[in-house]
Amino acid sequence: MRLSLFLIVSLVLQTADASRLVDNGNDTVTDRTNGLMWAKAASATTLSHDAARQYSQRFRGGGFEDWRLPTVEELGGLFDDQQCRVVRCRNNQWTVCLPPLIQVSCPWVWSAEEGPGGSFATLLHFSNGEPRYGDPADASQMVALPVRSIK
Repeated sequence: MRLSLFLIVSLVLQTADASRLVDNGNDTVTDRTNGLMWAKAASATTLSHDAARQYSQRFRGGGFEDWRLPTVEELGGLFDDQQCRVVRCRNNQWTVCLPPLIQVSCPWVWSAEEGPGGSFATLLHFSNGEPRYGDPADASQMVALPVRSIK
């Protein structure tokens, strides 16, 4: 009985999670749990924080013009340690853990937030889901993942 209940609950949770993100067919993905629309893929190249902000503001996925860099909290909502895969970033292999509908080429994704003292920028590490602080001028392994609110 317990095993059957566990299997039923597991299937319901997997189904709910699978329907959480919807591929809009226009290079965007909608997250129905929080009213956010994400770019289906992060920037193809690594970017500094300023370049990531500009990339996000210029992104026109789905024909919308109100794209921005996400907050750390919004990025954290995508982290899922049950959906990990390996990506190749600058000749290194990294594990990233987020739903497969959203593609990133590197594990570090810039957020819109500054770090302590304003001399750092905050990013999320998609290998472990932890926020980090980075040099805003560093473009070595950081990418932009544009987001917009649909509420």
